[in-house]
Amino acid sequence: MIEGFFERQSHDAPAPYVLGSVVLSGVSGWGPMPFLVDTGASRTVIHPRDARELLGIPEENLISPPPSWGPPVSGLGVGGGSSYFELPGTIGFTDNTGPPATFPLTFGLAPLTPANASLPSLLGRDILQYFELTRNWPKRVIQLERV
Repeated sequence: MIEGFFERQSHDAPAPYVLGSVVLSGVSGWGPMPFLVDTGASRTVIHPRDARELLGIPEENLISPPPSWGPPVSGLGVGGGSSYFELPGTIGFTDNTGPPATFPLTFGLAPLTPANASLPSLLGRDILQYFELTRNWPKRVIQLERV
């Protein structure tokens, strides 16, 4: 069972988060990262603030990425269009009822823009599909249980 937490952001409803660990192959070492649980996101995306602060990716790489990252791909969501780089890596979670849950993953890494500079990283359905999600605000419970 992976335990999460809620974070209240100004006047908004409390947002559900889980803490993961991330490594981007050839780009970063392991780093802890809080992910906003987003059942509307098809993929897991690392936004620039977390890339810089938690994975140590230089800001200049998020503005003018190295050629090895390839061209950005476009995505479309409820909030509009976005672009990101597809980078291979691994995501892991501490499971308090068993061994750590780790998954190889192609992450979306968002280039730095004024619109996404402070957005949280998103845990999308590409990972959530492997879990049963329990979200219970009155009891302050967020849990991911492997299925």
